[in-house]
Amino acid sequence: MRNAKTQKFARSLRNSPTKAETILWKILRNLNIEKVKFRRQHPIPPYITDFAALEIKLIIEVDGATHSTEA
Repeated sequence: MRNAKTQKFARSLRNSPTKAETILWKILRNLNIEKVKFRRQHPIPPYITDFAALEIKLIIEVDGATHSTEA
């Protein structure tokens, strides 16, 4: 079940990425891995992942100051 508040927060994170997230997103979205779609700031309760490839069960978290505060 999707939480509207979490979805809204994830959307706001997608609209204001860190520099590291921007660089990594450019790399991930240009990868030509068959049937693998990376998602940015994807909610997987109780977390919001930085990047997720659900088809291969891969989550990538970019370390940084934004992870030291609670949502």
